[in-house]
Amino acid sequence: MDQQGIRILIVEDEEDDVVLLKYLIRLGIKDMGVIVDPATSFSEAISHLDRARHDVCLFGRKLDREDAWDLLRAIQAKDPSPPLIFLTEPGDEDIAGKNLKVEISHHLDRTKLSPELLCQSIRCTVELR
Repeated sequence: MDQQGIRILIVEDEEDDVVLLKYLIRLGIKDMGVIVDPATSFSEAISHLDRARHDVCLFGRKLDREDAWDLLRAIQAKDPSPPLIFLTEPGDEDIAGKNLKVEISHHLDRTKLSPELLCQSIRCTVELR
C-alpha cells in the first residue's frame, strides 16, 4: 500500500463483472484511497503487473484466451508470495490454486459477493502481507 491507498489488479474476462467489482470495492472501502487496474485479458494483466506493484490481485478462473493458471504463474514469477483473491463459482474452491505452489489468500463465491465481504477479504489480504 502506498500513499495513494490500496492498488488492486482485477483480472476478469467479463467487462460487466469488472464494472461490478470496481463498484463493490468503491462502496466497501471509503476510508482510504483505492487504485483499481482492470484487465480483461492475460496481456493487459501482465502490462499492469509490469508497471506497478499491486497490494491485491483479484481474478476469476476464466480468461480471454490464456488460462488463469498461466497468469498465476506469471504473477508468482514477479512476486513469490502474491496477494491473491480468487473468485470462484460454487464448488470450484478445491480447484482454485490446485497443482500450483502458490497460496491463494481468499476464495470468494462470486454468486455471494457483497461490498462488505469483498472488502473484508481485500483488507485481510493487505494486512497479512
